[in-house]
Amino acid sequence: MSETHVETVSSEQVGEMPAGVAAMPATASDGTDGSGSDESKFTLEDVTKRYFAPDQLADANEVLAKIVAIATVGQIKRNFEPDAPFPDGYGLAIVPLSKRHPDGKTGNVTIGVAVAAIPDPETVGQHEKGSEFIRSAITDVFMAKVANACRPRADGTTAPSIPYEITDFLESRRGRETLKAFSEIAPLFVKALRKKGITFMTAQILRQTLQSKQFAEVQFEKIPQDAWQKVLDGMIVKSKAEGHDPQILINWKDTRDSTEVADIGELTAEDFDDLV
Repeated sequence: MSETHVETVSSEQVGEMPAGVAAMPATASDGTDGSGSDESKFTLEDVTKRYFAPDQLADANEVLAKIVAIATVGQIKRNFEPDAPFPDGYGLAIVPLSKRHPDGKTGNVTIGVAVAAIPDPETVGQHEKGSEFIRSAITDVFMAKVANACRPRADGTTAPSIPYEITDFLESRRGRETLKAFSEIAPLFVKALRKKGITFMTAQILRQTLQSKQFAEVQFEKIPQDAWQKVLDGMIVKSKAEGHDPQILINWKDTRDSTEVADIGELTAEDFDDLV
């Protein structure tokens, strides 16, 4: 791994970065980003946040090569030099960087990509301060799971159980299952919201909006929060009618005021009256 280098990105493209680290060598791309998309249509908007472990660097290189092929000078930011050895025990993180569109209507746009070598969890565990860091990070997550299970929901109920067994804390299966309620019916609501004038609405933006009041206020400052509450209520009713577990949607209603995760016209709460 120590002799792995990048040959597809020049120093001029990535700007000045600390020496001592490099990325993977260029390899022939199959024309996809791993999701089957056509390379000719691949843009920065298609870049998703991903982490590649040390034994996945060949896969990371394919994605990186596609990004380099479409990025302009200054759009790729990295914490290593492309011609230096890649550090042992490190994986590669690819993180899209976005900001609000200057027209104030289009929403967020991807303006660049951070490509960073970061220590793999196994490497962190071997560091003298690694155990303390891992313990702190994991216990924070576990305490949040307990708190979320104990917190009263909007309908006055609580979770059927509080995490106790180690599998209760480690498994995320229930989260994936409950998210199915949103995934199954989101297209209907995205379509309805686009008809209402939010032409850039996507399932991802809708999810962030429903999860976080803060996000909604920044992204849609002219739409009152009770409109989004109405959307959530509608999705809960719809998911129940179609036999899905609506608990994830109920949880979003309970926590969106405190969840941390932009101006689109003169829409008001009344615009959501006939939403699907």
